Amino acid sequence: MVSKIHEGRETFRGRTSISRLRTMYRAADGLYTAETVGVVHIPNGTVEVTATIWWDGVQTILLYTVRDGILYRRWEGRRRPLSERGLTMLARRWAQSLVAKDTEVSDDEI
Repeated sequence: MVSKIHEGRETFRGRTSISRLRTMYRAADGLYTAETVGVVHIPNGTVEVTATIWWDGVQTILLYTVRDGILYRRWEGRRRPLSERGLTMLARRWAQSLVAKDTEVSDDEI
């Protein structure tokens, strides 16, 4: 027996960029959002990016990467949303900072 049913309608528009990120625009129940998803490949590894700009203009950014069998993640909320290029740069800097932290730890252990 079904106790609750939700039905809705959404429209999607999308475009691809030179990077590996893709932005999709969605309108559901009169609320508009833009979601950018994809991966950024860099020499230090691959970072998965998910960024959603909500109807009120706030952007939620989730970054994930795996290094040496460990899952690293970062969550960030921004009032001024980043473009696809900005998200790519953020993912690169974050992955480089993880490598720098690993180098500092190994230098301290010696």
